[in-house]
Amino acid sequence: MAALDLALFHVPVQRKERTFRSKEELTLDYTDTELRARYRFGREGILFLSNLVRDKLTRQTNRNLALSVEQQIMVTLRFLASGSFLQVIGDTLGLDKSTVSRVVCAHMERNGNWENGILLGDSGYPCRSFLMTPFLNPNEQHHRRYNRCHAVTRSVIERTFGRWKRRFHILHSENRMDPKKVTKIVMVCGILHNICIQLNEPDVAAEELVNEDVENGNNYNGQQDGRGIREHIAETYFNRH
Repeated sequence: MAALDLALFHVPVQRKERTFRSKEELTLDYTDTELRARYRFGREGILFLSNLVRDKLTRQTNRNLALSVEQQIMVTLRFLASGSFLQVIGDTLGLDKSTVSRVVCAHMERNGNWENGILLGDSGYPCRSFLMTPFLNPNEQHHRRYNRCHAVTRSVIERTFGRWKRRFHILHSENRMDPKKVTKIVMVCGILHNICIQLNEPDVAAEELVNEDVENGNNYNGQQDGRGIREHIAETYFNRH
């Protein structure tokens, strides 16, 4: 049997040159339909958002590979719209994961003001000063009126949540970020959703919604320290004499 000679050659390790596909992927040259499919905003919407934060995000750098404000906005929108991991977004756009992370975090610095807001929850939640729940087994007429209004309002909110989550899939998927960052992501998605409405951006194609019974759920039987505020609301706004 003929001998098999193996020649071993030393192949020098070559560092892979970093490549960026931003000119291909992060471009406004798509049609509005194509842009909305990727970023949830058309060209005018992306420019509108860019102008809102241009002074803050313009980078004073001579690096040729620095992302423009528009490209930073598009990276963030792709992350929120797709719900993909930062690494996947980076691979898709030809950017390092660290770059995507820095860009996304740069857009999560604004805090909202919830001081005058009241949350609505079903009877599975405790009644709190900031969280109003339905009356259990209401006997008074104004309590029943309050419950009807509570149910109708929650129905509107649930439909809004459906639109919101279809627009930004990051709200659908599991998010393993720090809870403080997740809070900011939810806030930013809410702000962007309102801007979409302001700019008449079309809704994402509707998916079948799950109709939830707003009156059902496991009743909460713990301390009800928001009952005084709830009673005040029912008496003030729903008690017709």
